[in-house]
Amino acid sequence: MTTIIDVSRFCGNQTPASASARVKTIIRNYSRDTTHPSKRLTRRKAEQLRSAGLRVRVVHEGRRDTASNFDSESGVEDGRYARKYDATEIGQPGGTTIYFGAALDASPEQIRTLVVPYFQGVADTCASQADQPNYVVGVYGSGATCDAVLNGGLAHFARLAQSTAWAGHQSFLTSHRWTRNQAMPPSIGGIPCDPDIADDGMVPASSACMSATSPKTISPSNIAFPSTLA
Repeated sequence: MTTIIDVSRFCGNQTPASASARVKTIIRNYSRDTTHPSKRLTRRKAEQLRSAGLRVRVVHEGRRDTASNFDSESGVEDGRYARKYDATEIGQPGGTTIYFGAALDASPEQIRTLVVPYFQGVADTCASQADQPNYVVGVYGSGATCDAVLNGGLAHFARLAQSTAWAGHQSFLTSHRWTRNQAMPPSIGGIPCDPDIADDGMVPASSACMSATSPKTISPSNIAFPSTLA
């Protein structure tokens, strides 16, 4: 039974159908440089989902499907934007997770010189003192990307992308270092979506990113923020 689904657009009147289909968590995207504003999660949309008893998980993913869009400066800017947006627009409590997307099949060289520096920028921003809450960093991408980012201590959690042909997919899948594994899209409760498979037995990776919850006490149960506003 699928209880976690990823939807690219607001489900609106279909939200009750999601709950009745035993869906417990909705994953939604946003970013500072999206070319599809209709996909952006807003406070009103988040409140509607939570009022239906659904948990909400967020992924910051804009034009992060091209290697040239990754560098440390972009990571700093995305981290700063995500931290402020989650706190002031969505109302996400500190200590919960923001996944940052790398939706491309990056080569080893691209991961080393572009993707890892991007996540270093994200991690540094999340570790800095600011007026916004501290959030836990997650990575969404290929197996090779997730593996490199976790190994670098730049994220606590990994969400493995559904593209099985991308580099490192099978080896990362069998490693069970992922917290969520994105499966192929069906339709649940009348909503086109990507279901997620949870691996609640995964061991959190070490992280250089400071958060309100330390790596030793973070658990998959608090990756998504609850059905009430903080």
